[in-house]
Amino acid sequence: MSPVRLVPALALALIACPQVIEEPGTEPAEEQPLSATQLFDGAAEQWAVPADLLAAIAWHESSFAPGDHEHTESRPAVGWMGLSPERVALAVQLSGIEIERIEDRTPNIYAGASVLDALRDELAPNAPEATVTAAWWPVVVAWADQEEEWLAHDFAADVFRTLQLGLDATTEGGESVSIRARRFQDLDSVAFSFAPYETGEERFGPGYPLASRRLLAHWSNFDSRANGIGDIERVVLHTTEGSYAGAVSWFRDSSSDVSSHYVIRKSDGEITRMVDDDDRAWHACRNNTDTVGIEHEGASSNPSTWTPAMLDASARLTAWLVNEYSIPIDRQHIVGHGEIQPSNCSGRSDPGAHFPWDDYMVAVTTYATGSAPVTPEITFTEPTGGDDTDPVH
Repeated sequence: MSPVRLVPALALALIACPQVIEEPGTEPAEEQPLSATQLFDGAAEQWAVPADLLAAIAWHESSFAPGDHEHTESRPAVGWMGLSPERVALAVQLSGIEIERIEDRTPNIYAGASVLDALRDELAPNAPEATVTAAWWPVVVAWADQEEEWLAHDFAADVFRTLQLGLDATTEGGESVSIRARRFQDLDSVAFSFAPYETGEERFGPGYPLASRRLLAHWSNFDSRANGIGDIERVVLHTTEGSYAGAVSWFRDSSSDVSSHYVIRKSDGEITRMVDDDDRAWHACRNNTDTVGIEHEGASSNPSTWTPAMLDASARLTAWLVNEYSIPIDRQHIVGHGEIQPSNCSGRSDPGAHFPWDDYMVAVTTYATGSAPVTPEITFTEPTGGDDTDPVH
């Protein structure tokens, strides 16, 4: 069992301060901030937890980006480690980090390490300090902090999948982060809670038949379309600005006041269907009546969000939608959230400047028609106020 490690103010200040690199006979070099890898390594050493596990959790919680606190389409989470409000309170108690600083990258990673250490002490005291083994499984499940047990296990499985396959990604600022691939010998022994699957007629609400599951958002977070699927004219692409599990759970939370028709996971392209297509999800303020919303796990500010698996799954889904509902394959009918968000709602920029629109439209066209004609470029004007009959969600 590792001891509680309070971080003195001076030590934390040294952690957060940039390094000064000097060589004999030269002028002092410019100050260089610690890299993401150095921060994961330093926090791991301080709190005796595996650095790769910290990095994998951060990748799935935030996509190595600070998060958009104005973004309502994933559960509330803070910083790179995606700390929930409860986890923030625990981290402040464990680490001594001031709550005002915990959003910043360095304190946030160290705070996350302190929480991981405390969960290990409670749930898996024999889990090794420097190596990830299956003994860490219950710790990662607990880290997920999900009310629905299967979502916590789903998050843990995604983290362990990344640890198995390895990762080469960049941060929002362009730094490289690598996680080496490894083989786990004992994962088949962990207790796993599977996602619920609907049976019988409940499975057959209108929607994409290749989705992994139909798991409806809370009934208070969507409503019906006046003309059902006859209202559908456009597809809107989003980013969750948080984790896949965080978006799914948030749409199922009665207090969130938000939903989307589909959520796609970046690691493997898994799709959860959360609102039937004939209903109106609340995803695009005043643009909900005629649209189908697709959430993509990740951060719009980081190009590494757009994994081939997620892009391919999304293009196939959109291709099915355009064929099923006779939607034109052009950039007036397949749009980004930020391109249509009206000025009288909170500003959005997703899916962001890094989204590969040209390649995406070619893929959608190919999957929908079997050929890939060039789609003319469209310049979008300033978003309007939207449909006044559409509720502000």
